[in-house]
Amino acid sequence: MSESEKTQTPSQILAQRITRRLVDKGLLSNELGSKIESKIAQGKMQSSDWKLTFEMSLDLHKRSQKE
Repeated sequence: MSESEKTQTPSQILAQRITRRLVDKGLLSNELGSKIESKIAQGKMQSSDWKLTFEMSLDLHKRSQKE
């Protein structure tokens, strides 16, 4: 276990695992995963935040604005 892993809280570790899995499955970009990781760990992600994040990641946000 590295030094940085020892200083992480359980919620930070869980948030990191969640975002990593979403990135690995192609549902989130690395950039968006990094942006929301701390919000997940702090419990500040609301349903509208999740929706916007996935719309942005899957390029649905751009399409819905154009229509």
